[in-house]
Amino acid sequence: MFRRFGAFIVDLCLVIFLTVMIALPLRGVSGYTAASEKMDEIFNSIAAEHGVDINITNQQYNALSEEEKLAVDSALKDISENEEAAELYSKTVKLTMIVTFSSLLVAVVILDLVLPLIFKNGQTIGKKLMRLEVRRKDEAPINFVTLLLRSISGKFFLDYGLPVFFFFSMLYANAGRTPLVGIMLLAVAQIVSISVTSDRRALHDILAGTYVYAERLN
Repeated sequence: MFRRFGAFIVDLCLVIFLTVMIALPLRGVSGYTAASEKMDEIFNSIAAEHGVDINITNQQYNALSEEEKLAVDSALKDISENEEAAELYSKTVKLTMIVTFSSLLVAVVILDLVLPLIFKNGQTIGKKLMRLEVRRKDEAPINFVTLLLRSISGKFFLDYGLPVFFFFSMLYANAGRTPLVGIMLLAVAQIVSISVTSDRRALHDILAGTYVYAERLN
């Protein structure tokens, strides 16, 4: 159990690192950087017209005088009513999700599909370090289709995609604490799945018909 957790942490760190490295150039190519900079220009221009700083925390806002609060509120109102700013904000949100999920998908394909195929026993880098293997329930050799189902349907959507989606829902959709509950329930479902199944199978293993085999340590 501890070796699997260690392998998960290693693989998670690698997925995050590779996702960021892929996303950085994609931000420019997709037009996100240009849209974000233009949006910031509009925000700062409106804020300057009102003589206020809109990049403040709630604590800083509460410390303002009533007159200063009215100026900030007026600036924010003008920003919310600016059509170009609204269009740019919507565009940056969409591009953020597209860039993030595209980068994440490529990272998962490389780390959870290509490398395990190269290692020939379903091992990711984390599993190789922890001396774990991925095997099929019918004991047939691990093949491309099995790893594709495990990495995309399981790892990409369940382990990474849903938590990222919940995070974006909380960040952009004003969904409150509901996304946090979703992330917690997903984590609990994974733990329960590994705990109650006889061969300690995670949800992505159940989907792909696989299980994780731990090599005996000498």
